[in-house]
Amino acid sequence: ANFIGAVQAGRKGRLKRDEAALLCYNSTEPRLFASPGRRTLARMAQRGDGLFDGSVYSGAVAQALGLVDGVGEMSTELQRRYGRAVRVVRVEPEAPV
Repeated sequence: ANFIGAVQAGRKGRLKRDEAALLCYNSTEPRLFASPGRRTLARMAQRGDGLFDGSVYSGAVAQALGLVDGVGEMSTELQRRYGRAVRVVRVEPEAPV
């Protein structure tokens, strides 16, 4: 619950609960009805279906649902934010894990 609360607070209303619930509904096994009723969708959105249920999305879909701000490459984004002098140093484990 702490993680979910932190994500909700950090995303400040950017999460698209209804869209995520509908995507979740449509991605499960075939159903009797093509689309959920309003109450079903509202219940799924309230539970966080599609957002906090372990669903995995591509970067573009995650961005559309409000889970991420953008899609990019880490080094490029760090340089954009902090200047071209930023260098990313990769740290490897001392011994194979």
